[in-house]
Amino acid sequence: METTVRQVEGEYVFKIKKDSNVRKVATAVVGELNSKGAVRLQGIGAGAINQMSKIAVHARGEVARGGKDLIIRPGMFNEIGSDGNELTVIIFNVSLV
Repeated sequence: METTVRQVEGEYVFKIKKDSNVRKVATAVVGELNSKGAVRLQGIGAGAINQMSKIAVHARGEVARGGKDLIIRPGMFNEIGSDGNELTVIIFNVSLV
């Protein structure tokens, strides 16, 4: 499965999967941060959260080369999955400073 990206209320939301390509997604995240200033990463499950963490670290390294830094604000919300079970979605709100 590939990472999906959608725009919600002017902010880009990256839905991260356990098999998301860290370098490709981090590069896309940096591109959006440079143009919009903020993005949201979302993931469900330990594998996806692990990939989100790596993407955030990699993106921070990329922007650091340009003398910038990231602020990462974690959060969560619950949603109902297709099977009717409640899922906890972990989010990282990422801003460029």
